[in-house]
Amino acid sequence: MLNRLKEYQFSALEKVFDGLPGEVYLFGSKVNLKRKGGDIDILWICPNDDLRTLQKKLELTVKYQKMFDERIDIQIFPSIEKMSYEEKTFYEVITKQKLF
Repeated sequence: MLNRLKEYQFSALEKVFDGLPGEVYLFGSKVNLKRKGGDIDILWICPNDDLRTLQKKLELTVKYQKMFDERIDIQIFPSIEKMSYEEKTFYEVITKQKLF
């Protein structure tokens, strides 16, 4: 994998999203090998309407931060066919890497 995630960060993300539907992507500075620092930016494409909530986003963020006191930003989008114009545009223009 060509990104700047450390193995422990990847393993923690696997635990955070374990059992959840959809796809998880890394984007932002962590996919740019020339950058340094930065938070972990995650895009979760979740087909389940009931899971795309602020409460779920906060729950996942806290779950990760309990393992490691690091900044993480999680965006939750619907499946591509249900995305708004703005969401689809964001999805298409960002540089992203599928984690799982």
